[in-house]
This record gives sequence, C-alpha cells and structure tokens, in this order.
Amino acid sequence: MAKASKGKKREVEGASHSEGGAEAVEAEEGKRGRIWKIAGPLVVAEGMRGCEMYEVVRVGEEGLMGETIRLEGDFAYIQVYEDTTGLKPAEPVVGTGAPLSVELGPGILKNFYDGIQRPLEAIKEKAGGDFITRGIYVDALDPERLWEFKPTAEEGKTVVAGDILGEVPETKVIMHRILVPPWVEEGRLLEIREGKFTVNDVIARVETERGEIELRMKHRWPVRKGRPYKEKLDPEVPLLTGQRICDTFFPMAKGGTGAIPGGFGTGKTVMQHQLAKWSDAKVIVYIGCGERGNEMTEVLEDFPRIS
Repeated sequence: MAKASKGKKREVEGASHSEGGAEAVEAEEGKRGRIWKIAGPLVVAEGMRGCEMYEVVRVGEEGLMGETIRLEGDFAYIQVYEDTTGLKPAEPVVGTGAPLSVELGPGILKNFYDGIQRPLEAIKEKAGGDFITRGIYVDALDPERLWEFKPTAEEGKTVVAGDILGEVPETKVIMHRILVPPWVEEGRLLEIREGKFTVNDVIARVETERGEIELRMKHRWPVRKGRPYKEKLDPEVPLLTGQRICDTFFPMAKGGTGAIPGGFGTGKTVMQHQLAKWSDAKVIVYIGCGERGNEMTEVLEDFPRIS
C-alpha cells in the first residue's frame, strides 16, 4: 500500500500485511488459480504465482477458507480449515492478499470461537441449525453492538504505539483498555471522541509523518506474528489456583507457565477446568484441542454461567 501524503487520511483497517491489515474483499489480479489436486484437508492449486506464504485463500465454488503452507513455482499447497468433501479439480482458488488474522477489540471476552475466530452462536444462527455449513463467514466482533468509550488520552498530546487511548467496561470486572495499534508511529492526537460507538466507528485521529490515521476500538493482527512489547516482567506474584495439591506442591506465579503431563484419561482436562473456575485470574482463555466431546460440552454449558 502506498504511503499517504501529509494531510491525507489513512485508515487502520486498510493497512498492509506488516500492519496487520484486514483481508482484501476482492481478489487481486493474478491471484486466481484452480484446484489441481485434493488430499484430505490439503489442496494443491495451480496458477497461483504471486501468492505469498501463509496467505488466506478461498477454495472452490463455496469459498472455503484455507492458508498457503508451501509454494513451488506457480503451485500453492493449501491447508483448508473446512471439510473438503465434494471439492473437484479445476474449481477456482482465489487469494485475498492478506495473512490469516484475528480481530482484537471489545467483545472478544465472554465469547466462544472456532479455530479461525468464527463465533459459534453466530455460525449457528446463520446456518439455521447445529451443523456448521461450509463457507460460512461471520464477523468475529459484533459490528452493531455499542460500547461506552471513555477517553483517557488528551487531544494535542503526542502518542505512540501502546499508549492508552481510553477505556471500555467490557464486563463487570474487566476494564478493556483501547491502545494505539503497534504499527502506528509517533504522532499528535488530533481528536478523540467520547460516547457509545461500535468497534468499526472512528474514535480518534492521529497525525503522523505518513499522514493522518483514523483509529477504531478494534484492529486486526496476523496470527503468526508475535505481538510487540516494551518490557518483559519477571513473574513474582503467586497464582492461587484454589487447588491445594497445586498450591502446596506445584505452585505457579502470575505471568508464569505450568504443564500437566499425563496419559489419556488421567485428569488433565478436569484439572484445567478446575483451574479455570477457581484460580485467582480475571481472564481465562480456554483452548480445546483434541478433547472428548463431553469435556467440551461441559465448557460450553458451565463457563457462561460462571463468567
């Protein structure tokens, strides 16, 4: 994306790859290929010269979501994240020009997502039943919900990436701080608004050397790119788990790590559930991978009631 001249607006949501930009809605010229071979979740497409590693592509007539994991000449090897049953050679494959990214902003807490950040409830409503229809795409964050935004930064002041713009009470106990996105260089805060807004509304404008940038309460970030930080703090405060065996024999610290080794059926997942329910933490991110059906059902049924 070309740099904006001074005085012109540049929207964060339209940022380039390195800035964590959104997926392109329309395919770029030269990014359209066709299926050459299918092997389970792996699809090989030809005519994909110009496609990049880890770029999101739409596969087949239904536009299944996939990600390029290998490139050889004009062949692209694609990991498809949906059922490939019924796909046929010669069906179209379209590049989006953007990496696999997630939306970050108010509304991400108290939500349940699949592996590519599609809200399960929204998928169910759009599919019209309990079975997920292929090719369904929904917004990760509700684009219509209004959030109360209270600015903490002052107009006219200089801001840099990571500075706090304001706060949004996301839950009864969580105050969500809205930060200047990581790719925004130092600039002067021209305007910041107070009131109720959606995650897509402009809440602030920053003037930088590259031009004027409009900021929102959300932004997108590539999943394979680590988030930058200024300083890594040493873990010093104990994490009280509420489980006597852990706190006595295997204590952990806030900001630290822990592991529960063991074979099948030895209680690893049950212990994870207990830690999530009773530990001294305000935010629990539970990732279920390879779990038994009843264990994931317990998470889906119990956690909304205790959150």
